Amino acid sequence: MDICVAFGTSDSNAGETYKKMQEAVTSIIEKYKKYDQIRYSILPFGTNPGLVTAFGEEVVNLDKLIENIMSISRPRGQPDVIKALERAEKLFDTAPPRPRAKKFLVIFVGSKSRNELEMLKKAAKPLEDKNIKVIAVAVGKEADPGQLIKLVPNKGNLIEGEKSYEDPKKLGDEVMVIVLKGEHFFNRTCNPGKQN
Repeated sequence: MDICVAFGTSDSNAGETYKKMQEAVTSIIEKYKKYDQIRYSILPFGTNPGLVTAFGEEVVNLDKLIENIMSISRPRGQPDVIKALERAEKLFDTAPPRPRAKKFLVIFVGSKSRNELEMLKKAAKPLEDKNIKVIAVAVGKEADPGQLIKLVPNKGNLIEGEKSYEDPKKLGDEVMVIVLKGEHFFNRTCNPGKQN
């Protein structure tokens, strides 16, 4: 499976919120790193998308990817979710092809987006049309689940992470419950030839 993780915030405690997002992302990679059929793309964003790790980009190992994620500075400005969605779509479009791989965009947002509600829904549609499952995560007290619900096909793909905010591993687990829902991922052995 291909998982693009996007994260951004400009809340009043942005440094801490951003760190929690980074820790949630790295907890997912750490927990599932023995499953070599998962490929990641990393997309920090603010007013504009930040430095990106693309699918298929040469990463020495997942420990190095985890180290890289924790060292990414928070992109400045109020999160522009639409720009992040557009950039994520390009990451999927330009990835080395894996036709049977399931595709997911997990977007963590810790503050109100600068985008209008109806524009968010329109921006998410091209991803849905390409069978990219969007999971939105509202992190902390200043995130707006009312905005993020516009990104997802159903309420089951929205995580209101205010309660799990203090425990990034729990937040990461909540994300993966949705990603793996209906999957027989754990019934398989680690097989690099499988495209999940």
